[in-house]
Amino acid sequence: MALAAAIYLYALTPVDLVVMRHNVSRILAGDSAPSVQISVHPIDVEGLRELRPLMDCSDELVREGVKALLARRESEMAAEDQRTANLYSTWEDLTAVQFANEALLHELNSDRDRFKPYGGDPTKRQGAWDRFRKYAYQWY
Repeated sequence: MALAAAIYLYALTPVDLVVMRHNVSRILAGDSAPSVQISVHPIDVEGLRELRPLMDCSDELVREGVKALLARRESEMAAEDQRTANLYSTWEDLTAVQFANEALLHELNSDRDRFKPYGGDPTKRQGAWDRFRKYAYQWY
């Protein structure tokens, strides 16, 4: 019974949200080691929403790497949004919309000026991301 309850609770827990919220708080407190989690592990939409405060991080490599990550994700989501815009013609189609994705896209659109240098320049964005990953790898 305890195992079933644990599995049930784990399935309902937004793990990325909890983990990223903790990692962000540690990074903002001056411990950049948790940045390795951002650079190595895939992060779902809820986890990405928790990274936004790092755009104000005092650690330049973390700050710019997260900006590059969010700019890339915003670009990918905007392209996907355009591809699917005309597909939703019935209520059943609308149920396929993920509200967390919509919330993240809205937040990223409002933050676009904050990561503007990386928004339109994939080469610059990749360079910032590569520098961040190299920096974070020291804690891997």
